[in-house]
Amino acid sequence: MTDRIKKIGKNAGVMTLATGLSRILGLIRDQINAALFGAGLVSDAFYVAYRIPNMFRDLLAEGALSSAFVPAFTAYMNKGGKEAAYRLANLVLTLLSIIFSVLIIFAWFFTPLLIKVIAPGFALEGIKLAILLTRILFPFIAFMGFATVIMGMLNSEGHFTVPALAPAIGNLVMIITGVAVCPLFARLPETQVLVWSFGALLSGLIQVLIQLPIIYRKGFRLQYKLDIKDPGIRQMGRIMAPSIFSNSIGQINVVFVNTFLASLLGSGAITYIYYGFRLMQLPIGLFGVAIATASFPMFSSFIAQGKTEEAKDTITSSVRLSLFVTVPATLGLIVLSSRVTDLLFRHGNFSATAAEATAIATVYYCLGLSLFSINKIFTPAFFALKKTTIPVICGIVAILTNALFSIILMEKLDYAALPLANTISTLVNFIMLYYFLRKQLGSLGGKKILKTFLKVFSASCLMALVAWSSAEFLDGLIPHKTLPAKIIGVLVPIALAVPAYFWLAQLFKTEEAKMFNDSIIRRIGKYRKKV
Repeated sequence: MTDRIKKIGKNAGVMTLATGLSRILGLIRDQINAALFGAGLVSDAFYVAYRIPNMFRDLLAEGALSSAFVPAFTAYMNKGGKEAAYRLANLVLTLLSIIFSVLIIFAWFFTPLLIKVIAPGFALEGIKLAILLTRILFPFIAFMGFATVIMGMLNSEGHFTVPALAPAIGNLVMIITGVAVCPLFARLPETQVLVWSFGALLSGLIQVLIQLPIIYRKGFRLQYKLDIKDPGIRQMGRIMAPSIFSNSIGQINVVFVNTFLASLLGSGAITYIYYGFRLMQLPIGLFGVAIATASFPMFSSFIAQGKTEEAKDTITSSVRLSLFVTVPATLGLIVLSSRVTDLLFRHGNFSATAAEATAIATVYYCLGLSLFSINKIFTPAFFALKKTTIPVICGIVAILTNALFSIILMEKLDYAALPLANTISTLVNFIMLYYFLRKQLGSLGGKKILKTFLKVFSASCLMALVAWSSAEFLDGLIPHKTLPAKIIGVLVPIALAVPAYFWLAQLFKTEEAKMFNDSIIRRIGKYRKKV
């Protein structure tokens, strides 16, 4: 168990560092977006347009395509070696090229209908802008599909760094677009948002190109191959359809249910829940997705070899590791939410009212952060087990739960009802996934998971107290909200809370904390030997 945690932790650590850079650049990108377009018609139109291809990106990069491709690629690698596995990859890339071409053409003609369905509350001007931006951005899904296949190949061969860095380069492209190109267009938001959208499209292409040299050095060569009767393609086909749906639960809830209802709540609501979801996604991207991505090839390999006990241990280890990093992130982000949104978004056209509304949305989303991350581990497991209908059923129930609670709570909570309902549906999805996965594999170490959670939660509560009290002290010490004061008001509490959490976690004898501490000591020892 400990060795498995260490291996998952090592791979996840590499991804976390690379993803951390991407998320930091992503926050800078969002800051620029908020400053340029504020919270109104232009920003709402962009986020409606951006969410559609971005949803496909999340489904492909972190869900359906990887859930289907990685087990098939791993099986081909184990049985036929690189030649067979690379042939499968070329078959997949060829088929994706055809599918995405048809999908993009289809989407171009039906964009007006799609926008009216997703955002029925939009004014005519907003609808026209959203249609134009969606047509610009839709090819983004093709770039993400190709990037995902290459990422799956690299991850299966134990290479995690470059795939994790690719989004960082993409974010950098958008930052350069916002800082250097958008201001050239007379500071007109309606014109600047077009340039910003083309920058987003270019960022998707860059994420493909940045990974190609690495996989080429491993011996892969792009070739046009089409064979829909190949067993690997058929296996992926059987998995993809249910996988697309089950991995899309969070995205369907946010992109369709939440966006649909938010469009009825007036200008700015779509922007508030978008930024709130983005902030919740920061620790998920740093830790949750990193752990899920690092553990999935290992789990798939064990299942392919018939090693059920090792596969179960991989799931248990991944869940415990996820709790160790996401529970403190949840409580930390909740107590600092107002200060974080004020620092990140209250610039240019983004008002104090909009920043506070975003903070409220962030808190409600964060209540489900750990569960969202664990679901990222559970859902792909069913596809490696070839039990594809189970997550689909769980997903349908979760979507209906989200819609029901959104409608019930909207009258009292307005836009805040949407992230809260999303959290409730995430909880329902988690309970069902855990129950059915336990039926498939047997005991998943529930007592160990609960023990880890109680220790981590206790340490996190005390850590949150450190963060909150230090932030309150700084507010009294530095009352004027200048930019340096805002930075200090966020970074100092975090700098105090992080070491406090690790100290407390070790005090409570959390196994993951000991692993982290031993890793640091080993690295220091190696450094001293070199010196």
